[in-house]
Amino acid sequence: MKWALPLVAILGIGWFGMQYMNQQAADKATAQAEAAAQAAADQAEALKLQAEEAKQQAADALNAAQEAMPAGVDLGKISGGLEGVFGSAGDALSGISDLESAKSAIPSLEDAAGKLSGLNDIIVRLPDAAKGPIASIVQNGMGTIQPLIDKVSAIPGVGAIIEPVIAPIVEMLNGLAG
Repeated sequence: MKWALPLVAILGIGWFGMQYMNQQAADKATAQAEAAAQAAADQAEALKLQAEEAKQQAADALNAAQEAMPAGVDLGKISGGLEGVFGSAGDALSGISDLESAKSAIPSLEDAAGKLSGLNDIIVRLPDAAKGPIASIVQNGMGTIQPLIDKVSAIPGVGAIIEPVIAPIVEMLNGLAG
């Protein structure tokens, strides 16, 4: 029994020591989490500033390119037309899940190809100052629809159906992207 009191004291000291160390670890983890959150917030703010700067540079380039345009050519309409082509082609490709849906998407893809052909005829005659912003729009659009093209082409039998329509579209877009 003489040993019971010292054992209880040692266990009590041990328990309080563990509580203290757990609190220290929790405080340290909290501090690390706060530092990581602040670093993430700082990085997000830096990315936001970079995005705003890139947006402003693109707008400046578009304005400079518009000033270099021949009379009557509206670069905003051309970029809007390209965005429309990417939107309609993306919608058509997104709706393809089998052979039947691929066949029904062909008219939409052909319409997009026709619009792109008309835009291509205009774009190739534009001054070099306008081709940079156009190439940027095309590259961004290709980044959106190329995964869709790859996805639907992997569906058995669909590649053969859409290839005759998609191949000229991709070829024109790659030419415009530089």
